[in-house]
Amino acid sequence: MIRPVNGVQWVLPLLDHIVEHKPHLPPLIIGLTSADPAEARAFADGYRGRLADIRGHSLVPNAHTDAVTLRIAKASKTSPDVALLDELAKQLRSSIPGGAGKHWQTKQFSIVLDVVTAAGHVTTTTSDATREALYDLLYTRWEKRKKLLSWTRKMSNADLPGKILGLVLTALLHGPSRWFFGRRLNRRGLRWFGAHVKDATGREGDFLDQAVYLLPDSGLPDVAALHQRVLFDALLHDVAQFTRRRRFLPHRRRRRWTPVLLLDATDPLAASLVDLYSELTAEVKTMPLLVIAALPENALGDGAVHDIEDAAAVLRALVDQEERHRRLVLRMPGTDAPEHPAADQHIKTHRVVTPRIPSRVSAFTPLALTVVLVAGSTAFGGWTYFNSGCSDTMINAKGERVGVIESDCSFRQPAEDAAGVPNLSDLEQEVFQNNRAVDEIRVDNKPQYHREVVFFAPLTRPDEAQHTAPRNAIWQLRGAIKAQRQHNEEATHNASLVPIKLVLANSGDDFSDGAWVASRIAERPRDGDGALAAVIGISQSRPRVRDVVHDQLAGIPVIGASMYGRKMTENNPGMFLAAPTNEAFANKMDDWLLGRRAAVVWDPEDEYFSSDLHELLHNMRIGSDAVDIKITKRLGGTGYAFEGGSAQAICEQNLIPVLTTRADPIVAFLDEMKRTRGCTDGITQRTILAGPGVIVEAATGTLGKRYEWADLTMMCLAGGAVDSEETTGRDAFTVVAAAATEAKKTAAGTWGPAIIQTLLEKRTSTGAEPPRLNDATATDRIHVVDIS
Repeated sequence: MIRPVNGVQWVLPLLDHIVEHKPHLPPLIIGLTSADPAEARAFADGYRGRLADIRGHSLVPNAHTDAVTLRIAKASKTSPDVALLDELAKQLRSSIPGGAGKHWQTKQFSIVLDVVTAAGHVTTTTSDATREALYDLLYTRWEKRKKLLSWTRKMSNADLPGKILGLVLTALLHGPSRWFFGRRLNRRGLRWFGAHVKDATGREGDFLDQAVYLLPDSGLPDVAALHQRVLFDALLHDVAQFTRRRRFLPHRRRRRWTPVLLLDATDPLAASLVDLYSELTAEVKTMPLLVIAALPENALGDGAVHDIEDAAAVLRALVDQEERHRRLVLRMPGTDAPEHPAADQHIKTHRVVTPRIPSRVSAFTPLALTVVLVAGSTAFGGWTYFNSGCSDTMINAKGERVGVIESDCSFRQPAEDAAGVPNLSDLEQEVFQNNRAVDEIRVDNKPQYHREVVFFAPLTRPDEAQHTAPRNAIWQLRGAIKAQRQHNEEATHNASLVPIKLVLANSGDDFSDGAWVASRIAERPRDGDGALAAVIGISQSRPRVRDVVHDQLAGIPVIGASMYGRKMTENNPGMFLAAPTNEAFANKMDDWLLGRRAAVVWDPEDEYFSSDLHELLHNMRIGSDAVDIKITKRLGGTGYAFEGGSAQAICEQNLIPVLTTRADPIVAFLDEMKRTRGCTDGITQRTILAGPGVIVEAATGTLGKRYEWADLTMMCLAGGAVDSEETTGRDAFTVVAAAATEAKKTAAGTWGPAIIQTLLEKRTSTGAEPPRLNDATATDRIHVVDIS
């Protein structure tokens, strides 16, 4: 019991103030010393009594190395240091006040304790086996501490019928729980453990790599000291986590006190914890733990010593944060010191600390308000979202917004701008402006009858290293927008024309979400004013694109812009190509080569474009199996692999590379040539021919600068790359607009996409303007352009 000597009446209220409020001071040790060690121990014992009410219920979490605790630790079969810390952790867990989370678990301490006490349970000879055995042990002990996992394990070993349920649940939960436990061991919160072990070993690694050094046969000298260090630090981390309040955990809001650790440092077993606490918390600004230690006179450390009757001023300055001491030592008078009436009166009338704990209502109110606000915001956000232009969109796995938009939404990504590439958000705003202009067109003072056309294509690309080329659909969209503006302006003066609104649909990179987006398009109205007339864009000849057009967009005519794969239209009556097909490009390449020896660079996985064009050239005896190069994407999508011929052989034989792939593989091949000795040496320009796959990269205007050694020629549909891409978008829109106008003239009553499809089928066999569709012979529309 605390003796009522002079000064106690001033010191106790200040200590109580620290304990009764949330942690705000730096790591603090209050040391007590006396010529008679029993006086210092009596103060620590007496102060612990102030931390519980008259019925023995804890008011503040605390732990005390009293005589009983020290006796238990010394009698333990494990190390006394480990047993002492285990007892302190148990005391802290059992002294949580009611309403503040009585079931608190010292999670980090328990894991580290499992490692420290693994001796005798892990007996292997190899490092890998030791690591695996230690992991099994740690998981088994962790599983026993989890009520659900422990219950299922017991059920699996019980008698029928409960055994079947336990076996099923164990089988379902075992794999995920082991994965979760492995992630838990290597989470950020346990990195301090590896730092301690690295300081002792100089070796880095994950948790298990470091944990094996704490085993007795690890070869690490004085491993017992490291055991004490990591265990004590684990307990401090758990206490810090325990006192951190969170809005969604009301019982944490009631933890308005500072836990107390009382140490009898007159005993050597507990004495080391005082200095260890100072060392572990040396860099910490605040620590949610007050340490009160009874110290022997010969181990006062570097802290100043104050007689208790004079210590109040120093302690008050510490509480008011005017001083930043981390250790304050108070000297208790000897047994011959008289008792002081004021101190006696204070102790008798202030027997316990009185933390200012919020009521349950006060603790739950912030959570209730937060839930109400979050629910209201979510409801309002959901209502706003489903009534906004983004209601038919989603964010895919690559972080792209895909779907259908009409206004008040954007597909643009934060870091998508590139030199020479139109800004997608600017194009979107032009579309929205053009569409608003349609609403202002009047005929006989009534709104003009109009239709909508969906521009459907990959408009975005993920920000990944393997993606270098921009989206070719960007330029096609700009061409369609220009054609839309021109057409609608003419419609304001010519009532026979049908104004067109553009709706934008983004399939995501490589048409990855094309099927989902197409299903949104297929749900749009097809009959009446403002209904769907057709889909344009697409821009990629891929099997998945063909399947989407054939299945999800059945009954809706689709006009591809820069699509050249002849197989896209096979058994696919709704698919039309506005640009010449691969046959026309192959014939144009054959004419340009004039019999010169060549090697074809192609992608066997690109079935409808590159592989198809390679087959056509192969039939014309352009290239051969001996020199042609297959270029494919490596597993995981990181870079490209080259098979068959080689850049070295092409350059040595002075063959002309004919590039039939898309932009990214073409750039990969040009980089390969740049690295190949003999391809770029000297001043002679290396002649290279590229198909329409290079147009999108050429549109950025950077190829000539990156490959100055290359005399690069490409096949496209205009005098330049940008004009070529815009031409395909313009042609696709113009074809649909003309068909919509013709349908209005010829159809009786309402008309839908089926009539448009019938009119487009006629255009495949006529030479009327706009250009004929699905044209395999229009080499006159193909331009040869030098881009070096």
